[in-house]
Amino acid sequence: YQKEIELSESYSRFVPFETLKLLNYKSIFDVKLGDYVDQDVAIMFSDIRGFTALGETMSPSDILKFLNSYYARLSPIIKQHRGTIDKYMGDGVMAIFPTAEFALAAAVDIQRALFRYNLEHRVGSRTPVRAGVGVATGRVVFGPLGSDKRLELTAIADTVNVASRLDGLCRETGQNIMITGIEQSLLERQKHLDFTSLQPLKVKGRAGDVRVIAVNDNAFFD
Repeated sequence: YQKEIELSESYSRFVPFETLKLLNYKSIFDVKLGDYVDQDVAIMFSDIRGFTALGETMSPSDILKFLNSYYARLSPIIKQHRGTIDKYMGDGVMAIFPTAEFALAAAVDIQRALFRYNLEHRVGSRTPVRAGVGVATGRVVFGPLGSDKRLELTAIADTVNVASRLDGLCRETGQNIMITGIEQSLLERQKHLDFTSLQPLKVKGRAGDVRVIAVNDNAFFD
């Protein structure tokens, strides 16, 4: 019984229990190819700007240490705001939130954490660590993807593609946070944030334009 507990805890480091709960699984042993649920969620993508150039100044082991340190700061923020990390992708992360409000709060706190990190590690001419955050809301299908021999629990939908593209647009436009699909009533409640409606953007692979809002934190130094 103790071994089963240890095995379950070890598996949870690779497949979080929150992810299993999305599919109403009680154990990783319940996962079956073909199962799925669809629901309205908020998808977040975030990655480090200029990571390729940054990586050129580090050894492979230093890159791994840096990324683990970076995610040690971001992961608790995502969890604090009821987010579930879907996957790590090198210098990027994809997370799922129950609502846009939780995703927006996490995005703001991520930027604040990076600001504090750069203050703590400001040494000589070291380049500050910056990250873009893209958030999109909508219907997604969530379930096991792959084959009988290799499965991955993930979300699939146009919403996922849009969130990833917004993260990329952060790099292109210099914005820190870009979000779409957020209700006006939610924006009006966020008195400490400044919202700027951008021109409708063309998103690669999507026929229609996307209404995008850039988010800036007025209480950045609180």
